[in-house]
Amino acid sequence: MSRADIVAAAAADMHGQLDLVTDKATLAPDELRSIPKWWHDLITAAPSDAVQLAVAQWNAELTPPLLPRFLGVLTERGIDVALVRVTAIDHTGLALLYSVRYSGDDARYVCGLPPATTLPEAATKLPASFQDFYTTIHAGMHLTLQGRHAIIKPDALKTWDEWTFGEDITFLDKPPQYIPSADKLYVVYNHNNAAMALVDTDPADPGVWGAEVGMLYDQSNQFGSTWELLDDWLSGWFTPCR
Repeated sequence: MSRADIVAAAAADMHGQLDLVTDKATLAPDELRSIPKWWHDLITAAPSDAVQLAVAQWNAELTPPLLPRFLGVLTERGIDVALVRVTAIDHTGLALLYSVRYSGDDARYVCGLPPATTLPEAATKLPASFQDFYTTIHAGMHLTLQGRHAIIKPDALKTWDEWTFGEDITFLDKPPQYIPSADKLYVVYNHNNAAMALVDTDPADPGVWGAEVGMLYDQSNQFGSTWELLDDWLSGWFTPCR
């Protein structure tokens, strides 16, 4: 399958328009400034080399990497990392398209947006690790281009209070000892509103929060941080059940 075929298959799967960038000369000056220089190298790299380059850059930019299991999946089953132009409801502009072999001939995809040069106020309230990710790796990642956000864009962040229109917090299980404040919990992952991951801007909160059907649940007994939860969900998206 050619690189163009990979991008076409991804566009159909992700419900958006994706156009492969094949020549650096087609990028406008503002587009060139908006992306890291190593993204330029992906234009002419062979797909397997592009995967290796992307993994190396993730490891170099943030040490240790925040999503090591996802990088492991990309290393083992990555097909390509290509520079594309996206036209969709959730994003219009350049992005990296990660293509990963899922099962048999099937593949799954995620789009990573260009790093942010500045962050909106909401994003500056998040832990430093999120700010670093937004400004060095991707300012948001999309599993599809209409609703499934692997990591929500910094300019689209909302608190749990905003998501629920001020309703009282409810829990899937019995209420934990530490009750978070809805106006300090930010949704950072949203899978069609069915499953969400949240991060608390209050450093005193020991919870690792997920949400289903509008109710919170604490996963700190399984994961040491929100990043571990995100890594589990994102790597799981690309890994078929055995």
